[in-house]
Amino acid sequence: METGNQRTKILEAAARVFRERGFRGATTKLIAWESGVSEGAIYYHFASKRELLLCVLDHIMSDVRGDGSLPIDDGAPVREVYKRLAKERVSRAQPQIETLLGLLSEVMGDRELGREAYARVIAPSIAGAEFLLAGATPDRETEGPDLRLVARILTAVGLGLDMLQQMGDETVHEALRDPERLAEAMTCVFFDGLSRRLGGS
Repeated sequence: METGNQRTKILEAAARVFRERGFRGATTKLIAWESGVSEGAIYYHFASKRELLLCVLDHIMSDVRGDGSLPIDDGAPVREVYKRLAKERVSRAQPQIETLLGLLSEVMGDRELGREAYARVIAPSIAGAEFLLAGATPDRETEGPDLRLVARILTAVGLGLDMLQQMGDETVHEALRDPERLAEAMTCVFFDGLSRRLGGS
């Protein structure tokens, strides 16, 4: 088996085992059995079970992030870029969301591990969003937004919606089936606020 294929096989098996057993309940022996490799092969690719968990999260988030490109012309309005980012993120996250949230809940129970996961997994997603948003030209309505904050809000809202879906919120579950509609709603709330809908000025 090629080294790259073996590593991917281990990551996919580890994701299943971590999701089913949790970080503490998962063993490298069980992960080796699930992936069809020796336990030594796991330690060839990963220094520890902790490192393996972080790499699994990174593997999942890399799929969610994609290659970082969106078919948007340079200088597109920031509103359009935000909407495209939201739609892309919602679409790409759905197949992995149960595993991702399960693993993140494991990570959040350990402060040091949480910080490592943020630095290695979440921060690159935020940085990618910042990069794309920085290439957008603010239009008159959105002049001067703090794009670092916009990128973090997009990430937080996405994770929050995913969490609500996993907790059984039917409205969110239905909305996630239509990424275009959900992205439009997120964009309207972010850029227009609720004043028009609620009759405010």
